[in-house]
Amino acid sequence: MSNLKTIRQHLNLRSEDMARAIGMSQTQYSRAERGEARLQYHNFMKLTKLVGEDAVLQSLMNEMNQKYRGAS
Repeated sequence: MSNLKTIRQHLNLRSEDMARAIGMSQTQYSRAERGEARLQYHNFMKLTKLVGEDAVLQSLMNEMNQKYRGAS
């Protein structure tokens, strides 16, 4: 599960609502959530304002830890 999806589900938002909240189209957001595209900087900053910087950083740290553990 992607960090974006985890954050979105934590906020109890539909993907359409999350996309609108951070200024993206539904299609762009869905691609980012699936890992097929990255958030542009300005969308990432809107996300951090929406959910709080600590929540985003913790989610990214968790993903990095999972990838690191899987690489051993």
